[in-house]
Amino acid sequence: MVRSIDQKWNIGSVVLPGRMLLAPMAGITDQAMRLICAQMGCHFSYTEMVSAKGYLMSAKSAELLQIHPEEPPLAAQIFGSDPQTMAEAAKRIQDREDRRIVMLDINMGCPAVKIVRNGDGSALMQNLPLAGRIIEAVVRAVEMPVTVKTRMGFFEGQNVSAAFAKMAEDSGAAALTMHGRTREQGYAGTANWEAVRQAKQVVSIPVIGNGDVKSKAEAEERIRETGCDAVMVGRAAMGNPWIFADKAPTAEEQYAVVQRHIDLEVALRGETFAVPFLRKLMAAYIHSAPGAAKARASINQAERADELKQRMKDILLGG
Repeated sequence: MVRSIDQKWNIGSVVLPGRMLLAPMAGITDQAMRLICAQMGCHFSYTEMVSAKGYLMSAKSAELLQIHPEEPPLAAQIFGSDPQTMAEAAKRIQDREDRRIVMLDINMGCPAVKIVRNGDGSALMQNLPLAGRIIEAVVRAVEMPVTVKTRMGFFEGQNVSAAFAKMAEDSGAAALTMHGRTREQGYAGTANWEAVRQAKQVVSIPVIGNGDVKSKAEAEERIRETGCDAVMVGRAAMGNPWIFADKAPTAEEQYAVVQRHIDLEVALRGETFAVPFLRKLMAAYIHSAPGAAKARASINQAERADELKQRMKDILLGG
């Protein structure tokens, strides 16, 4: 079956308006980034990953689940390796008063050393029985759909995509996202979409492919090639929310979004914390601009939001 990227579909009881999703990225996909991507045509998004243990113990972790009033419904992504803790965190997230979170995603693919050392994230690919118990516990704890995001394997050359997909489905997951890299690869090399195809072949639940998609046309091509149900876009959306609209912005359109992004982050974090955070994001907006290295140096000197806006205006519009 050939699927259109803009075709409606569903994960459990949740209807999604299309098949191009924004990946959860720690330190990137906060409410400002998600809102901008949604306004550009992103069909669904996820919070940054939140520690289940941290969420139960600290208000700081709960800040990662802040949702902008203009955002559409979304999924929360949690991580951890204790089934009971994961279930308790999931239940508490579901019972939030705002009811804007309509899906729970479990991170079983994060390659970060600190995460893996704790037995979380991609470490769970090495312990499928425990991974299954975590999924089962979270599914029992909540009424909303529970999904899982993982990678094709832990070690270089390893491919457990089919086995993991079957385990996730058998444990009650409503959908699976497969990143076509191993934990050992991190983000190096190229994504192996054959692993996505293999996962899709052995399960009846939706499978979302992830890795190296840089355009809407490429997303559609990946769906055709692998039979996956949707595509998740990550790093390619940084500084380029227009990837969801599949159109190149004018310089004026680009600057308008930059201004909006700066304003949203300042409102969220306060200027003192927002400006240092924004420097990295602004660099992504101008990475392909002429003289990008010099432009980045200029951005890194900005100390205030209005100064950052002016420097971005000079870079994008020529002053």
